[in-house]
Amino acid sequence: MEQEEHLETQSFIVREEEAGQRIDRLLKERFVEKSRTYFQYLIEQECVLINGSAVKKRILL
Repeated sequence: MEQEEHLETQSFIVREEEAGQRIDRLLKERFVEKSRTYFQYLIEQECVLINGSAVKKRILL
């Protein structure tokens, strides 16, 4: 990923029917303009948080 790319903060609440999904798949569903690979990269860089803590790669919601 390019170093200059601007990252912005997004917040949302996981709906009951989304519980049990992997976080990268849920993010891809919510933000269709980005790839799942992009979200996996953000997770590896600890840019994805749940309740203020960085998530692990294969966390289920």
